[in-house]
Amino acid sequence: MLLANGVGGVRDADYVDLLLRVRTRGFDDMPVEFRELSPSYRAIDPDGVREWLELHRRSITAKRVGQRPANEITWAALRGMKIPTLLITGDADLIWPPPALRLFALYIPDNETAVVAEAGHSVHWEQPEIFNRLVLDFIGRH
Repeated sequence: MLLANGVGGVRDADYVDLLLRVRTRGFDDMPVEFRELSPSYRAIDPDGVREWLELHRRSITAKRVGQRPANEITWAALRGMKIPTLLITGDADLIWPPPALRLFALYIPDNETAVVAEAGHSVHWEQPEIFNRLVLDFIGRH
């Protein structure tokens, strides 16, 4: 299983509180490219930022209320997982920062983690070569 730049969906109160503490007041009102793309990427690839913003704009087709989980995800449920799992985040991810990824990994028995330098909440977009290599290497070993 791969979980990249997510938040994992865990509903345990300690984790929900942690994620709320990560986001400062007004976080959701900040420009989406600030929240999801790293400062490095925004600085060096303005064309990529524009393309990312256009894809983001086109992906929202109605009033967004968020996804409703199909399953109840808890720390206890994660402890029972029996599949290898790769967790990826960027070192500049403001939504799922490396400490949150490491906490999440504590509850998954067979996991590997990767923190990609110079990337935010869109590692696959900002660092596609690194992202693809991580995923393909992981799949190749499992």
